[in-house]
Amino acid sequence: MIINIVLVGFMSIAAFVFLSYSALSHISVPPQDVAYETQVFRVRSGASASEIASDLRKAGLIRNEMIFRLAVARRDVQDKLQPGDYLLRADMSLSKIVDELQRGRVEELTVTVIEGWRAEEIANALSATGLISADEFMAAIKDESLWLKYDFLPEEGSTRGAEGFLFPDTYRIGMQTTATEFVEKMLDRFGEIYTQPMRLAARSQELTNKEVVILASIVEREAQLDDERPRVAAVFLNRLKKGMKLEADPTVQYAVSGESNDVWWKTGLTMTDLGVDSPYNTYKFAGLPPAPIANPGVRSIIAVVQPAVTEDLFFVARGDGSHAFSKTLEEHQRNVDRYVK
Repeated sequence: MIINIVLVGFMSIAAFVFLSYSALSHISVPPQDVAYETQVFRVRSGASASEIASDLRKAGLIRNEMIFRLAVARRDVQDKLQPGDYLLRADMSLSKIVDELQRGRVEELTVTVIEGWRAEEIANALSATGLISADEFMAAIKDESLWLKYDFLPEEGSTRGAEGFLFPDTYRIGMQTTATEFVEKMLDRFGEIYTQPMRLAARSQELTNKEVVILASIVEREAQLDDERPRVAAVFLNRLKKGMKLEADPTVQYAVSGESNDVWWKTGLTMTDLGVDSPYNTYKFAGLPPAPIANPGVRSIIAVVQPAVTEDLFFVARGDGSHAFSKTLEEHQRNVDRYVK
């Protein structure tokens, strides 16, 4: 009897220490070290708690197998962990993971929203499931009640609704999921990844939430390589500080593409395109466009709030996914002559 009491006490202390450490660690880490990616984790039929713990650690979802086993034993749910596919993240609490693993299979689909998609592309992906129509989704992102629920949405609103704050990730969608519920799932995820360290970093750059997301949406469409995102962001921030036009091709692509031609990101921009009379045309109008042009991922958001330290004002695509950066117009012109065929 005494041994059982001691064992339970040890399990409780160990679980408490782990959960406390996990919570405190997420407060102190810098933005780029916060886990955020969702993955599909499979519990095999007949898998024991020990086997599940091993699989969770290998997937990077937990740090310590023993603590997981102790938490499961403490809650006496060893036989309640259900086989199935689960959407888990490494920044989920241990308690949340144990809760999720008891749900079992449900009749749901998974929808993956790609970083850099605009709202219409998300709407089309949802429409393909047959569960939420494109029109329902586009209406839901403009629901005025969202602005009462989410403090990071800009106060002035936008004709584009919550565009830019619809966080790209993998989501479950069930037979009864409404368009509003799905939008709220995306906004909930944005609220989770847009951490306090990121918000403080944005303030240090003297950027509002809206400005951060507008810039991040442009960076998302411009940069293909993660290690270039902070430098691309720095170029745009440097140009803004000097009163220069951003001259970002993705903003023009956004302005000239649309439902009429079923192309959301036109390639091969013409001189006519670059002169289009749209507030999103950053070749024609200085400053930021009025709203985000896409929904950026966390790496692009971090790049804006923690840009590279550089005096670069220009960049040009090399054609292999990377860019050549330069500080002067003369140097930039040489890069254009070299890389633009």
